[in-house]
Amino acid sequence: MVYISQISPDNIDVFIPLIPGILKTQALKEGDMRFYGISVDGEAAGTVVIRERADMAELRYMYLIPGRRGYGYMDKALADLAFMLRDEGFSVITFDYLPSEYPAVARICSRFSFEEHAAKSAFFRFRVQDIRKCTAVSYMPRDTIKLRVLPDPARKQLYKNVERQGYDISHIISDHDVLASMEEHSLVYMEHDKAAGLMLVQDMNDYRLRDKSPALGRVFPDGASADIALVYVGSSQLKAPLYLISALCRDILSNYEDNDLITGYFPEGQITRLLEGTLNIRGLHEMTASLSLDILERYNG
Repeated sequence: MVYISQISPDNIDVFIPLIPGILKTQALKEGDMRFYGISVDGEAAGTVVIRERADMAELRYMYLIPGRRGYGYMDKALADLAFMLRDEGFSVITFDYLPSEYPAVARICSRFSFEEHAAKSAFFRFRVQDIRKCTAVSYMPRDTIKLRVLPDPARKQLYKNVERQGYDISHIISDHDVLASMEEHSLVYMEHDKAAGLMLVQDMNDYRLRDKSPALGRVFPDGASADIALVYVGSSQLKAPLYLISALCRDILSNYEDNDLITGYFPEGQITRLLEGTLNIRGLHEMTASLSLDILERYNG
């Protein structure tokens, strides 16, 4: 028998090991997440995490332990959860995912008839050795400076822009060692004395948060093994992304080993086209899936 319910103080001990540390950290800070436990024949088998967005439930995480996969247990749990959420007043279930990284999720989308469309970001994963053939290195990285040299007011404004893009960096700002490392490696493109583009660079080997999760607040595929994590925020004009990629490549080639792994999410547009064109590496483009819970009305009888 499959059963899903919201995790409570009575069963938290058996389910909490099945939830990534980054989600637990975000839940403590934001307070808008719900954690559900999946039981099979009375034993803890998996978890589902959602974030409440008004009348929308955003799926943040789905997990079944390996021995319970392939039997339809997640389908049954999600179906029951959908009815529960509908009865509470939610109208839509939605989530973003990378189809090539999570084929099991793609199959769930198909079976539940989720509507899908391209999301606003793409994930990149490559090695330092791939940068050696990057054509952006041939451009002089004009008007690029290290983040650490910006005056405090300008840096704080950039951090606000980063958080508006959906990255939680408040915990970085409160950790002096993590912040100092990020500011030392990160790059800013200046246009008429104003910051027009920011390439955040986190050295994952030097500093992580206390729960060992990536400090930029996104759950990256292979995040636990990445050596460098990247985030770009700023102008979509050609010069900002081009010069920042050029400066980034030069800096990375000078400071890291060829086999070090680099990961990053980037907004769809000029920055992703440049990365694909100059690195000759295809990004993994996110999809947004959504399911209107109105469809459940037909099953009321």
